[in-house]
Formats: sequence, C-alpha cells, structure tokens
Amino acid sequence: MTLTDFDPSKLPKLVRDNIPDIILFNEGVKAETRVLDGDEYLKALKNKLIEEVFEVFQAQDDITKIQEELADVYEVIETMVKFLKIENKNIQGLKSAKRIKDPRRKQRGIRYSNRTVCFRI
Repeated sequence: MTLTDFDPSKLPKLVRDNIPDIILFNEGVKAETRVLDGDEYLKALKNKLIEEVFEVFQAQDDITKIQEELADVYEVIETMVKFLKIENKNIQGLKSAKRIKDPRRKQRGIRYSNRTVCFRI
C-alpha cells in the first residue's frame, strides 16, 4: 500500500477525551467509546501515527499545515514513548548511534531506478 492508497477513515479512531462530547454537541450523535487495554492502545497509537503522517503527506507544500500536522505526529510519538516507558535519551542515543554506524543518514535521498538523488538536511 502506498500513501496515495491509504484511507485513514477505515481505521478505528483514537480520540482525545472530549471529542465524543463535541460530536454529541455538534452532530447530536452519541459516539461509541471504550478504554483500550495495553495491546489495543499500542496498536491504536500506531494507527494514529500512520494517520497523522498521512496528513503531513496530504498537506503538500503548505508549510503552516505541515507544521500543524507535524505537531500532531510529535504528540503521538510522545504519547507512545510515555506509554512504553521509553527514556527520550535512549531514543536520541539510538539515533546518534545509527548516524555513526551509517554516515549516509546525514543525507536524504530518493531512489529512482538505479539513480539516487540526495538532498542536504
């Protein structure tokens, strides 16, 4: 599946606490809700991350919209880190170790057939 084929509306929605009340107020419909257990919650967070990344993709070249969507991506990542009890310094350490192991990570590229076009960060 590619991002252009992705349909986030087919995923169950992970929402903030007051969203069901807003739906009831705006649409007059009581949303079905429940609290997810650990495994379900992690899966829902992963789906939410995909949804938010897709919204970054949809923002095209609108920098303001991209920033707003990236803020949502950060929020989901921070929630996952907290839920999984991962120390942020561990993630930063892994990121640094990967850059040391593979210095090409400092460049960004897109592969077209046998040709790679790299962009500076």
